[in-house]
Amino acid sequence: MDHTWTTIVLLFAVSLLFVTKFRRKSSNLPPTIFPTIPIIGHLHLLKKPLHRTLSTLSEKHGPILLLCFGSRNVLLVSSPISKQCFTENDVVFADRPRLLVGKILGSNYTSLGFAPYGNHWRNLRRISNTEIFSSNRINEFRDTRANEGRFLVRKLISESSSPVNLTSVFHEMIWNVMMTILSGKRFFGGCVDLEEGKRFKELANETFLVFGATNLGDHLPILRWLGVKGFENKLIELQKKRNEFIQGLIHQIRIAKEEKIENDSMMEKMMKNTVVDVLLKLQETDPVFYTDEVIRSLVLNLLDAGTDTSTTTMEWAFSLLLNHPHILTKARAEIDNQVGKSRLIDESDIINLPYLVCIVKETLRMYPPGPLLLPHEPSKDCVVEGYHIPRGTMLLVNQWDIQQQQQQQQNPIPYDQDVDKVSVHSVGNNSNEYESDNGKEINKQSSALKSNSVFKDKKDFSKLSNDDGKGPIVEHVILMNDGQSPSPIKDGKPTYLKPLFKEMVDNTHAVKKVHFRFMEPIEEEEQGVGVMIHISSS
Repeated sequence: MDHTWTTIVLLFAVSLLFVTKFRRKSSNLPPTIFPTIPIIGHLHLLKKPLHRTLSTLSEKHGPILLLCFGSRNVLLVSSPISKQCFTENDVVFADRPRLLVGKILGSNYTSLGFAPYGNHWRNLRRISNTEIFSSNRINEFRDTRANEGRFLVRKLISESSSPVNLTSVFHEMIWNVMMTILSGKRFFGGCVDLEEGKRFKELANETFLVFGATNLGDHLPILRWLGVKGFENKLIELQKKRNEFIQGLIHQIRIAKEEKIENDSMMEKMMKNTVVDVLLKLQETDPVFYTDEVIRSLVLNLLDAGTDTSTTTMEWAFSLLLNHPHILTKARAEIDNQVGKSRLIDESDIINLPYLVCIVKETLRMYPPGPLLLPHEPSKDCVVEGYHIPRGTMLLVNQWDIQQQQQQQQNPIPYDQDVDKVSVHSVGNNSNEYESDNGKEINKQSSALKSNSVFKDKKDFSKLSNDDGKGPIVEHVILMNDGQSPSPIKDGKPTYLKPLFKEMVDNTHAVKKVHFRFMEPIEEEEQGVGVMIHISSS
C-alpha cells in the first residue's frame, strides 16, 4: 500500500513538471532553470552575495531568465537587453512589486520609492525635480558640501596618528550633508546634540540592515498564514521610530518659522530654505496634498537613497586607490597641476580633473552601490526580447553583471589600465557619445580659440579652423534650445546630430568626444538652436 502511494505521488510530480514545461513553451515564456521545485521554486539556488549568484546563473543558463521565487515569478535580466524594459516598455515597467518593506517603510506604497505609476507618483517626482534636485537648489547647498569636506579633511589629519575607520567617518560626513540640506542640523562633529546624533545613527544603521535583509514572506505567503511575523513586527517598530524622529525635526522647523526665533538667528538661518522648510511653505498653499506624512516620506526616501550609496562608493574608491598606488600618484599629480597645493579642491575644479572623474566612474562600474536595480513590475503583459512577460512578474536587472560583461567584451584589462582608457572615452549616463577616428591626435595650437564659444548654427563651425587649417580639439558640445524652436529630440537623439558632428569633424583637427545635453541660451537675444563648445587647450 505504501509503495502504491509513493508511486502515485511520483507520477503526479513528474506529470506536473512536464505539463509546466510544455505550458511554458506554448506560452513563449523566457527560458527557466529546470527543475522548478514546487512551493519554493528556485529559492534554494540563491546565496549571498545575491548579484554574484545571479550572475553565475545567467552565465550558465542565458542573459534572460524567468525564475520562480516561491509564488512569485521573477524576470532576471543580465545583459543590455534590459534597455528594452526601460525604453520600449518604460511605462509598463514603471510599477514596483508589492513587498512588505514598501508597505511598512514606504507608508503603504505611497512614498516615492515604492508608489505605483500614476498621478500621485508623478506629483512626488515633480516635487523632487523642482524643489529638491533642481540646479538652483543643488547650488544653494554647495557651501554645505564644501564645509563638510573640510571637516572631513581636518578629522583625518587630527586622527592620522592612529588607524581611522573610514566607514564611520564617511557615514558621518554624508549624514551631516544630508541632514543639513534637509533640516539645517548637523549631528556629528563640532557643537552638536550628541544624544540626538546617537539616536539618528542607530535608526540609520537599523534601516540599512533591514533593506539588506531578505523577507521570505514576500515569496512564501504560507509563512504569514502560519503566523511567522517577526520581520514584519521589526519593520513596524522601526518605522514608528523613524516617523517620530523626522516628525520632531518638522516640528522644530515649524516652530522656528512661526515664532521667528530672534534669540537664535543662527538656527533660523540654518533652517531657512532647507528641504523641510520649502515643503512646509508648499503645505501652506496646498495642505491637502503636502501633509506631514508626505513630507516625512520624502525626507526618509532621500535619507535611504542618499547615504549608503555615497559612502559605499567612497569606500571602494579609497580601497582601489590604496591597492593601485600608481593610479593614486597620477590623480594626485593632476590635482597638483590643476588646483595647486595652496587650497582644497572645489566643485568648480571638477571639469579640469578628468582623471579623477574617471576614477569615480570606474569605481561605479566595478562596484556599483546598488548591484541589483530596484525591482520593477509590469502593469500589463508585455514582450521583451521576443518573450511574453506576464503581468505581475518582478523584474530584476543585474547592473553589476551588465557592467562587467561590457568591459570584458570591449577589452578585458585591469583597473589600473582601465582608468587610463576611461579618461578618454567615458561620458555621462545621460549623454550621447560620438568619436572620430583621429581622436588620439593633439593640436597644441588650439589655445588661440576661447573655451565655451557659442555658435548659433552649424555654418559657424568654420570659425573653428586656425590659420594653419587645423582646428582645435573639441571635448564637449552642448546643444541649446530657446524653448520655442521645434524639439531637437527624436527617439532620444538630437535630430540634427549627424550634420552637426560631420561639420565639426571637417573643421577640427581632432574630436576626442562630443557630449550633447540641452540647456537654455546664455543670452536672451540668441534665437533658435545653437551649440556651446568646450575646447581643450592641450
